[in-house]
Amino acid sequence: MADAEALLDWRNDPVTRAMSGGSDVISRVQHMAWLGRRLADPDSLLLIGERGGAACGMVRFDRGASGAAEVSINVAPGSRSQGLGFELLRLGCDECIARGFAHSLTARIRPANRASLRIFERAGFRLRDLSDPEMLVLRREPATPAAPRSGAPHVDSNA
Repeated sequence: MADAEALLDWRNDPVTRAMSGGSDVISRVQHMAWLGRRLADPDSLLLIGERGGAACGMVRFDRGASGAAEVSINVAPGSRSQGLGFELLRLGCDECIARGFAHSLTARIRPANRASLRIFERAGFRLRDLSDPEMLVLRREPATPAAPRSGAPHVDSNA
């Protein structure tokens, strides 16, 4: 819960809203209730990326009944365009796999979100479903976690 305000700010950022599944501004009350549910849910894994001791983004995994997890990522507005999105995604996926949280990963991305499409493809996700013109579905089968790189952000699951 210590990162609740930062997560709310990142979620309500206009760029985030334009690229996410829901574009409405979320109230603090709605956000706190949602975050409380996510943190208590054993089928949700929320990781906060930090760089230099400061939160720079988040990666969330929501596991479905099949054992596959849907990935959501959000880079803090002040940390964008620094190459952190790929590192957050890579480290988050590695942590998810290392914990045995999910056997495969999926992501739903707006076709206009070229930056996300690039980082997910670079992280081993492949396009699987074009049936919805609003959202592309990508999938990644788990692989062995990669070794962390020097200077890369790290993830903290104590959101």
